[in-house]
Amino acid sequence: GQNAVMVQHLNGNATDSTSNNTDGTIIGTTSNTTPLGAGLDFDGNNDYIELNSNPLSNGTEITYVSYIKTDNDHNGVIVTDDVSDNNSDRASLKKKSGGEFNFNLATNRTLSTSSVSNNEFHQVAATYDNLSAKIFLDGSQSDSDTRSVSVGGNDLEIGRGPFDLNY
Repeated sequence: GQNAVMVQHLNGNATDSTSNNTDGTIIGTTSNTTPLGAGLDFDGNNDYIELNSNPLSNGTEITYVSYIKTDNDHNGVIVTDDVSDNNSDRASLKKKSGGEFNFNLATNRTLSTSSVSNNEFHQVAATYDNLSAKIFLDGSQSDSDTRSVSVGGNDLEIGRGPFDLNY
């Protein structure tokens, strides 16, 4: 969108498609083919993208969108903006071992989707607009909550979280 501060297509590289140049360094992932074209394969073993900066800058709005295919029932981090001083999440999108996706904001309630089957592609999206948090699975809203937290400004990583949970 026109207000995007970072767009990572992950089509074989970690280049930001916006003018903000928030490029990343790929650690351990391999290229893969998806129904949308080229993509990256995160195998859950030290695969992640380290970004050169966090464009979210202590804001009050955030949107994460991922097109993902899982192939196991393990926990994994899709994207996280962690609070480095106490190893807790400020904002994260995760896949849980039961097959559902979770959107966490600070220490407030976690939002969840229904469980998905492995080996199928799904779009998962999470939004926060300084008033309400929502999580979507394949275009349908799964859960929502009202809350007030500050997001952004810490280490932003794709595929790895504060406890080194790799996807």
